[in-house]
Amino acid sequence: MKAIRFTVPAAMALALALLAGPIADTATAPPADAARQVTNPCTRLNHGQVKYNTHEAKRVTFATARTRSSNYVRITSCVKRNGKYQQEWVSSGRAGLRGFAAQGKLWENTWKSPTGSFSVTEALGRKDPGTKLKYHRIKPNSKWGGERTRHYNQYFEGRGGESDENLWRYMNQGYYEQAAVINWNRKPDMTTVRGASFAIFLHAGNTTSAGCISTHLSTVKRFLRTAVPGDRMVLGAVRDIFTSKHHHGRNTGAGLSVASIKSGGDILSAGRSGVLWNYPAAGNGWLNPKVRVKSGFRKAKSSHVVDWNRDRVFDIITHFDNGRLYYYQGKRDGGFRARKLLATGWHHNTITVGKWNRSKPSVLSRDRRGRMLLYTHASRLQSPKVIGKGGWRPYSNFALIDFDKDGKNELATTKGSRLYVYENGMNLKKRKFVGRYGWQRVNSLRAVETYKSEGSRGLQARMDNGQLRYYPVYKNRLGKRSTIGHGWNVYPLHFK
Repeated sequence: MKAIRFTVPAAMALALALLAGPIADTATAPPADAARQVTNPCTRLNHGQVKYNTHEAKRVTFATARTRSSNYVRITSCVKRNGKYQQEWVSSGRAGLRGFAAQGKLWENTWKSPTGSFSVTEALGRKDPGTKLKYHRIKPNSKWGGERTRHYNQYFEGRGGESDENLWRYMNQGYYEQAAVINWNRKPDMTTVRGASFAIFLHAGNTTSAGCISTHLSTVKRFLRTAVPGDRMVLGAVRDIFTSKHHHGRNTGAGLSVASIKSGGDILSAGRSGVLWNYPAAGNGWLNPKVRVKSGFRKAKSSHVVDWNRDRVFDIITHFDNGRLYYYQGKRDGGFRARKLLATGWHHNTITVGKWNRSKPSVLSRDRRGRMLLYTHASRLQSPKVIGKGGWRPYSNFALIDFDKDGKNELATTKGSRLYVYENGMNLKKRKFVGRYGWQRVNSLRAVETYKSEGSRGLQARMDNGQLRYYPVYKNRLGKRSTIGHGWNVYPLHFK
């Protein structure tokens, strides 16, 4: 790393460590290897080779570095025309002093920029350049909240505290002459977590920072003049952003499927009105804003996301209070075909859905006699195999997950305060005790994939108080849990 000189008084250096503010750097040219990064992100987007959901935004702007540790970024604007993304302009810039954080791992004092796809809805600076974003004209008392108050990661006017960014000062130093707010750790992209870093902007100055993306003033102005609320920025190292694989379902030219459910990490929920909502997984440990899917789910007991007919489009299996089980086939162009009846008379059954063997999806059902039954894929479920002869009534919250990484799912379930995992087989006898405390407070458990990152596996648990938790699953063990949401008890139906 080349020598760094600070353009603020030495007394400000420690304060800057708490902020996402700029840091002037003597380096003026990127290292030679920066030219070897991805130079065709718009084409990769059209081919479905971007790992993060871009929500079919009209404009998607990439800021990518060759490696996570590099703070030199290539900035590329892609605009959609006739259903395809085309390169609009290219510029250079700088990321956080220490490059990019791993997906979902950004915290204050790391001096890194976030990785992922983020919306842009606000901007700030000396004078509105003609943007359609909500614009804050900076005044002497303009601040960006860094104190752990209601202003955290928000614009406000006032005296502020030690950790609140002085926008007026940075504007007059040239950095916030113009800036767009990147919605890391703030709505509408995610719930704000105090300490997970703040003041992440695309701003002028073309210098390293504690987390922002900085480029030339002319580039920021160009960005703002065409930006509209909902445009996206995709940030990170090349290997974290791009993939050679296509996303699930037909490609839209936006780097994602147009099918209604796009990821095994999406969450489906419904309130008392019966409207089914999808909270798409962002792929970095956060959820994107909900999207309406379908009505008619008021009397559903549970619904489950699965590729039931193995056409690479996610479907829904729903269990209703009247004992009927329905299959909703997902369409590649979005929406679902007319539902099909799979089973009746399941008034007292509790189910989970997923792959029990290596190829075909299945339904596992605990019946009124306390048996565990296995129904393999069919147009109508018949002739189950008994894999648990009895004694399953005290168990609840069933989910199928590959706990030992052998390519086959095991059965995770709760009993009292404990979480157990039963080995895959035609007789559920061998179990592993994997969670000791607090599981009696769980009222919904679901297995998710690609929620934290591509290839990740984990369990999401809703608690009685409405808190939503995520437990990463490694080989034969649970990782450290994290709280990913609150208020989920407003949904009487939390889908598995």
